[in-house]
Amino acid sequence: MKKDTKKPRPKKLKMIADDKQRGEWAELRFMACAAEHGLKINKPWGDSAPYDFVVGSGGNLARVQVKSTCHHHANGYGLTIKAAKLYAADAFDFLAAYVIPEDTWYIIPEPLVRGHAAMYLQPGREQARYASYQEAWQLLRKATGVKEMQEQSMEPSPEQSTEQSPEQPPAEENAQLVSPSMQRAFDYMSKGMLRIRDNRIAMFRAMHPPAEKTEE
Repeated sequence: MKKDTKKPRPKKLKMIADDKQRGEWAELRFMACAAEHGLKINKPWGDSAPYDFVVGSGGNLARVQVKSTCHHHANGYGLTIKAAKLYAADAFDFLAAYVIPEDTWYIIPEPLVRGHAAMYLQPGREQARYASYQEAWQLLRKATGVKEMQEQSMEPSPEQSTEQSPEQPPAEENAQLVSPSMQRAFDYMSKGMLRIRDNRIAMFRAMHPPAEKTEE
């Protein structure tokens, strides 16, 4: 019996046409996925740094540059790392590459992409060059000292089910509203937006001090 040699076609997804908006969306996707893996995400002020995020806390930090691609070619996807001048050595610690049509991430140490303007990714192919780095979130957890998260059961304990108030909806309905991992992602994003707001308020007040009242 002959094996099916047909190449799998990429999934058809609606893409964001604007490159800048698609890049911002990919960064939000990274924040959510990183939070699901128990990682703490920090966003540097402005966009002049050669990395998009600092992952971790305390002394265990990793700089991450996020890139995304939807350009299918042959058996994989082409990813542009830097179109013009290449990144300097040690500009970041990890490249987080998101293959949008396959909804999969590559977490690749910086030395492996150093000096490259582009790369070729082949999701699902075990013999591909970067296959061992597909969904390799454990590398970021190891670099930042974060232990692997345990799956939390959404089933209520017997004590919780008997003590549940009549006004509250059933636990099963609550579980369908938002998962714990997504709630953590929302919390991280909300705290980051609040920090940005507070910084902007402080800068505005420093640049526009209140006028002194004159005595009549």
